Amino acid sequence: MINGKPRISVTTLNILNVLFISLSFVFVTFYFIFYQADKEFEAQITNVRERFVENQKVNIKTEISRAESKIASLRFMRNEALKSELKNRTENAEAIIKELYRANAEAKVINDTLNAIKWDNGTGYYFVFNEAGIFTFHGSNKTLTGTDISEITLNNSELGNFLSVLRKEGESFGTYNWTKPDSSPTDLYPKIAYAKHIPEMGLYVVAASYTEYQEKSLQEYILKLFSEERFGYNNYGYFFIMDKDFNMLMHPVNKSLDGKSVFEIMDAEGVNLGELFSKAVMQNSAGYVTYLWNTPTSIEPEEKTAFLKMIPDWQWTIVTGFYSSDFDTYIDHQRETLRIQFLDDLFKIIAILLIILLITTLISIYINVYIRRIEKSRLREMNMLEQYKLVLDASSIVSKTDPQGRINYVNDKFCTTTMYSKDDVIGRSHNIERHPATPRETFRKLWETISSGRVWHGVLKNRRADGTSYYKSATIIPLKDENGNIIEYISSGHDITELIEKRDRLENIFNTDILTGLGSRMKLLADLEKSTSPAVALLDIDSFSSINDHYGNEKGDDVIREVGSGIFRRLSRKPYSFYRVNADTFAVAADGADLEAFKNDIRQTQRNIASHGVKIGSEEIPVTLRCGFASGSRDVLAYADMALNNSKIRNLEFYAYDPADSQMSENYSRNIATLKSIYSAIRDDKIFPVFQPIYNIANGRIEKYECLMRAEAENGEILMPGDFIEISKKTRIYPRLTLIIIEKSVQKFKNLPYEFSINLTIEDLMNDETMEYLVTYAKSHDVLNRLVVEIVETEELKGFEEVLTLLKELKNQGVKIAIDDFGSGYSNFEYLIQMNADYVKIDAGIMKHVLKDERATEIVRSIVTFARQTGVKTIAEFISSQELLDAAASLGVDYAQGYHIGKPEKELIDS
Repeated sequence: MINGKPRISVTTLNILNVLFISLSFVFVTFYFIFYQADKEFEAQITNVRERFVENQKVNIKTEISRAESKIASLRFMRNEALKSELKNRTENAEAIIKELYRANAEAKVINDTLNAIKWDNGTGYYFVFNEAGIFTFHGSNKTLTGTDISEITLNNSELGNFLSVLRKEGESFGTYNWTKPDSSPTDLYPKIAYAKHIPEMGLYVVAASYTEYQEKSLQEYILKLFSEERFGYNNYGYFFIMDKDFNMLMHPVNKSLDGKSVFEIMDAEGVNLGELFSKAVMQNSAGYVTYLWNTPTSIEPEEKTAFLKMIPDWQWTIVTGFYSSDFDTYIDHQRETLRIQFLDDLFKIIAILLIILLITTLISIYINVYIRRIEKSRLREMNMLEQYKLVLDASSIVSKTDPQGRINYVNDKFCTTTMYSKDDVIGRSHNIERHPATPRETFRKLWETISSGRVWHGVLKNRRADGTSYYKSATIIPLKDENGNIIEYISSGHDITELIEKRDRLENIFNTDILTGLGSRMKLLADLEKSTSPAVALLDIDSFSSINDHYGNEKGDDVIREVGSGIFRRLSRKPYSFYRVNADTFAVAADGADLEAFKNDIRQTQRNIASHGVKIGSEEIPVTLRCGFASGSRDVLAYADMALNNSKIRNLEFYAYDPADSQMSENYSRNIATLKSIYSAIRDDKIFPVFQPIYNIANGRIEKYECLMRAEAENGEILMPGDFIEISKKTRIYPRLTLIIIEKSVQKFKNLPYEFSINLTIEDLMNDETMEYLVTYAKSHDVLNRLVVEIVETEELKGFEEVLTLLKELKNQGVKIAIDDFGSGYSNFEYLIQMNADYVKIDAGIMKHVLKDERATEIVRSIVTFARQTGVKTIAEFISSQELLDAAASLGVDYAQGYHIGKPEKELIDS
């Protein structure tokens, strides 16, 4: 030290330190990016050569595949153009015949006119025959005039098939074999023809061409096209083509080889190329060969590796390859690249070093200023934090507790909302405001979450000081010290009592059928649950589908409204309740009523409606009702449904459930056995999900799974949802099944990367307990962003605007929405927009017809086009074969699901 000061200043130390680090960085970088990289490159030349050869083999095979695809595309376009030309020629001939016929021209004039029209060097011509099959004109063989075409088809099945389709459809494309005018009658050549029926004249007119002429011109075009085709490094790669006898059809580099037999060509070591090529092609129609040949740019022969492939239709062999000198060029290019990269990196390092030195100097000069700025910044941040605290206190209910849960701070909004003063709560446990209705399990999970250092979000029902309740949407955050130990918990929340009350009103809306204003099926189930001596009459509109088909859906809805109104008007003075439980089924329920009087009232209502019908506007529509009646049990709805089915089977207007009826007893026993199996499965934990994979068509990977419900009966039989869901809905155990599937599905996927979907019905969506459990449980396991809610029975959601609000809330939480069975029922494009779905599953009933029915193909294409325009992904169901998968891919579908991809299984398949 000199005069109490350090000999070297902090600034100097900083500069020397940065300079040392910078120089070290330069030397280390130089070593690795140049010396070490070049050393390793030289050591790996052999491996590099092997990889190069393999890559080049893949490249030339790919080029051959590309060339083969181009030939196939050109042939396809040629065929389509030829079809279009023949169709135009046939329609022109039809116009000529009709015009001459209207002018009363003689048959000879018509025939001479058609005979004058030839194409394809005279090989294309018309022929005409009448509905009896007798030739009236033939542009190539006049001796056929007056003969029966059916005699020719006896030995020409392809021509016979062509004519059969023509007579059935009225027009047809076809291919068959036929003699040429200048050839032997026994020599047949392929033809393509288009024919059309002229019914008003009783004639069939046909335009036909020999494909040989077209094939030849296309082959000449392709040979010329590929003679100019180049690829690869410096575009020196080329194709050459041989015919079936290995004669050179085209060699773009050595024209002297054109037309020469490859069996006459030897390589530099005397290997016969014809024998070499034919052996490779004849074994597998394709293969690699190696021989010595001159490159396009040198006279010295080099080793050449070539890939050959035969095009079966023409028996052409197309060839391309690469030379061993390509590797030397590649290595020289790599060395040059390393050198250029080194110089470039060295320049960058020097520039970076200069920048670092400049920055170091500036930092050293202004370090004290920077420290003072930091202090000012911290003071400013503390001031901002105080203001943030003021904002939080003014807008939220805030409280803090110590790690044991004792309150040590509350803000004024807490006191205003809870009606507790600060003195009332400071130092006391936070459960002072706990409401008895909130399950203890909720607080247990809350405590587990925050004590493990994680943030908890949720809704709590709390109690004010005066005993009234309120709902709070709360977020509780653990505050930690520098060592990560929890020192406090801070809770911030909002009073959402008004929102909860609105949701309760929504539940009331859900209990009302929108179309008729009567009670809904869920309301009926809830009322029966509270009944002591229930009785139910189910009234079903007879042949309602016929009414819908005849008058239309709008009048069908009017009929349902009028029938519901009629039932209510006639019975509203009685102690009964009224519901619409299905599309065209109504329910009248009573508790403790005189059963005989109840039955008489129902029968009288049936007779009244049957005698007056339903008047819609000025039109009177006849309506009759069938009735199924049951009483005496909480499962009375299931029994009434059985009685209604029995009335339809026996063609009765009214049928009361009778356990003594053998058929009813059988149905009752079956339903009871099913319910017992489901109760047993719930008790024994044998309700479980299976998982069906969903395949990303673009990348060929399984990315999602659909979770499907299954149940195992006591005898080991696996029950499908169709076996028990409907009867479960009628006995109020259905929500328990949904909760089980939610829990087990989340458990399955919580540590997996896949998205997974859970099917939900309208009952699930409108069940508060189910939806709260879904969101809370999924959030606690961090899977909300991978959860997909798949909505089934979308037809029942018609008119439920509240459901759209619920789905929007789910999406705000990160949940995705999928629409099942799109393209059937009420699933239309307008509804897709309203629901703001992420995925749409194309109905299996449409997909399974795509290969056979063009209408199904157009429906799928329309769905895909609309989905892409609105940012929705499409999933094709019922993909049971590779053909269906290819069809879905060609139509632009994003995902595929079906037995061809994978069946629903307990365990996930390897993607």
